[in-house]
Amino acid sequence: MKKGWILVFLLMFLTACQLDPNTEELYEKTASIHVNTNLPSHISSPKEQAFRIFIKENNQPIQASSDIKIGVSKYGEDIQNVVKTESKGEGVYTASYTFPEDGLYDIRLEVKTAGQHIMPTKRVAVGHLTEEEKAILQNKQKKEKQTHSHH
Repeated sequence: MKKGWILVFLLMFLTACQLDPNTEELYEKTASIHVNTNLPSHISSPKEQAFRIFIKENNQPIQASSDIKIGVSKYGEDIQNVVKTESKGEGVYTASYTFPEDGLYDIRLEVKTAGQHIMPTKRVAVGHLTEEEKAILQNKQKKEKQTHSHH
């Protein structure tokens, strides 16, 4: 009989501790930042290349007062060249950079808003690549397809 009361008490206790299905509404929602970088399909060196960056937060163009930085570095090197961006309004930023030589480059965008700080990186091919650089680029593209295929 004693075990029966303990079981009834536990069942009552557990049902009283159920979560409210609307609990998530009580928490602050984080802003969602999306960055799209448009680069020319073929980049050659040593020519100046212009590119456009589109930034949205919660599907709205991000304000020009946000902190936007671009860094360009050759693959495998630690030196990062900071590139000046210019706001064109409505979440559109432009920049230009002269790639000094052929090879793989990483373009890192740093976007800071009141609620988030993201640093997406895009790897690009400039001019003619060595076989090793081609393999590195193909491997990165395969990984990107694998990580995006489940969405």
